[in-house]
Amino acid sequence: MAPSSDYPLDWVPREAMMPAQQDALAANCCGGFVDPSLELFAGLADPSESETVFKATAGLSQLSQDLITIDGDVIVQQGARTIENNETSSINRGQNTVLMDGDVVFRELGVMLRGSSAYINSDDQVNRVESAQYVLHDFGAHGDAQSVIYSSETGLVTIENGAFSRCEPENEFWTLSAESILLDQEAGRGYAKAASIRIRDVPVFYYPFTLPFPLGDGRASGLLPPSIGSTRTGGVDIEQPYYLNLAPNYDATIAPRLMSDRGVLLNTEFRYLASWSMNTLNMSGLSGDDQFDPDTKDIRTSDSPPREDRWFIDFEHRGALGRHFSTSIDYSAVSDDDYFYDFGGAGLNVTSQNFLSRQGVINFNSSLLQAGLRVRRLQIIDPFRNADTIYKPYDRLPQFFFNTGAALPLGLRFDLRGEVAGFDRDLDDASLNPTLIDNGVLVSGERINLTPRLGWSVEAPGWFVRANATYQHSSYELQNQAVATQSDPEINIPIFSFDSGLVFERSMKGGGTQTLEPRVFYLNSEYEDQSRLPLFDTSELNFSFSQLFREDRFAGGDRTSNADQVAVALTSRFL
Repeated sequence: MAPSSDYPLDWVPREAMMPAQQDALAANCCGGFVDPSLELFAGLADPSESETVFKATAGLSQLSQDLITIDGDVIVQQGARTIENNETSSINRGQNTVLMDGDVVFRELGVMLRGSSAYINSDDQVNRVESAQYVLHDFGAHGDAQSVIYSSETGLVTIENGAFSRCEPENEFWTLSAESILLDQEAGRGYAKAASIRIRDVPVFYYPFTLPFPLGDGRASGLLPPSIGSTRTGGVDIEQPYYLNLAPNYDATIAPRLMSDRGVLLNTEFRYLASWSMNTLNMSGLSGDDQFDPDTKDIRTSDSPPREDRWFIDFEHRGALGRHFSTSIDYSAVSDDDYFYDFGGAGLNVTSQNFLSRQGVINFNSSLLQAGLRVRRLQIIDPFRNADTIYKPYDRLPQFFFNTGAALPLGLRFDLRGEVAGFDRDLDDASLNPTLIDNGVLVSGERINLTPRLGWSVEAPGWFVRANATYQHSSYELQNQAVATQSDPEINIPIFSFDSGLVFERSMKGGGTQTLEPRVFYLNSEYEDQSRLPLFDTSELNFSFSQLFREDRFAGGDRTSNADQVAVALTSRFL
C-alpha cells in the first residue's frame, strides 16, 4: 500500500493537524509538511536490501524473466520506498532499476519527489526525477526544478535549474532560485550556485558564486553576502562577513572591511544567550587610518580624522531574574567625533543622534509596584559640538524611581510616582567665563520628585468623564549653584484637571463609519516661581494637538506648567 495525502505536496493547514503536530509548529506558521509515510514505512527494510514488488490493475507485459512493462496505474514497493505512476513503467529486476513516464510520485521517509518521469537505481541508490517538485519534510522545505537527483544512501539532493523555499506552497513569500542547488540533509546545509533571492517573485539579490545557507532553523558557519561600494573619503569599500556558529547559545560574525584610501577596518559581533539574559558585543577597529595627518588633524574642514587609530565598542544586555526583576545595560564608546561620519553607524541612527549612552538599569515589576535603579553617562559624538559645551547633558549618578497605585471604591484611583536622582557633569571650569560660573553653569546635586495623584473616571460607550487632583513636590540639594540662590530650593504645586468627551457615530452611504467627538479639557496648575531651580533633564515639548490635553508641557522633573486654561476640541474620524 502506498502512502497518500489529501493535501498537495503534503502541506497540511494548522487547523487540519493533530494537536501534537500543531504544538510542534511555530506560533506564526499556518501549517506544515506532514509525511504520510511515517507509519506505513515503520519497520520496513532499506530499499537497497529489499525485493522490488509491484501492484498493477492492467497493462502488464513481461518481456523477459527480469523485464516487466506496465501501461497504466502501478505502485512499486522497495522496502521503505514507494513509486507511483499512472502511465508507462518499466521494471528491470535483474538490474534493480525502475523507469517511469507519466505522473510519478516517489517517496522515502522524509522525502517526496514528483515529476513527469523518473529513473530509480536501487544498486547505487540514485533516484532522478525530471520536471520535478520536491519536499523535505524534516526541514519544512520544498521547491521545483528541471530535474532532481536524490541519493538514498547519503540523503544528498541535487537540484538543477530549480528553487528552494520554506514557505507555504503556492504562497511563497521568499524563494531561492539557482542554476544548481545541493542540499545536504545530514549536515543541514545547502549550497546554491548562481543564486537569486525573490520576494513575492520580485528578484532582490543575486550572487554569482556558491552561496551556502541552512536548510532548517539551525545555523552553520560560512561566508555571508559581501557589500561593495565607494565613498569620497574612503575610496573603494569592500566588506566580507564570515559567520561563526560556535555553539547553540553563542555565535560571532567577523567582517573585515577594506577601504582603499583608509586601510582595513575589522568589525566583529559576538552574541551570547544565557538562561536569563541576551548579550551582544560589537567591536570595530582600524589601526592607522591612512587619511590621518598630524598637521591638519585639528582643522575641522580637513579630511584628516582627529586620531590615527579609530575604534568603536557597543555592548547590549537584556536580562530577567525571576518573575519580577529585569536588567539592562547599554554601553557605547567611540574613539573620536568623526568616527560615524567616516565609517557609518553600526546600527545607530547617527544622522540625528548627538550622544552615545552608557547606562545600566535594574527594574522591579509587580502588580502593585514598578521600581528601578539607573546609572547613566553620555558621550558627545556631535563633531560640531565641543565636549566641554555648557549645554552638555547631565549624567544620572544614580537615579531611583518608582510608581505604585491602587483602585479605590466609587471609581477612584490613587497613584504615587517618585524619583530620587543625582546629577553631575564634567566641565572644565578653568575655561569658563566667571559670569557663567556665577550664573550656576557648574551646578550639580540631588533632586527628589514626589507626585501623589487621586483620580476619578467614568467611561461608557459614547462618553467619558475624568477628574484628577495631583500634587507636585520637588526638592533639591545643590552644589555650585548660582550666586544668591538657595542650595536647597523646593516647589509644591497642586494641579487639577477635568476631561470629558462625547463620541457620536453615523453610518456612511458608501460603507464605513464617521465619528464626531467633542471634547473639553480644563487644567488648573498653581503658579510658582521656578526660575531659581536648575535644569538637569528638562525640556519643553513641541506643541501638538495631543498637548492640548496634557497636564504638563514639560518633559523632565525640573519644571511644572502653570496654567488656568480650557481646551475645546472637535475631532472627526472616518472608520
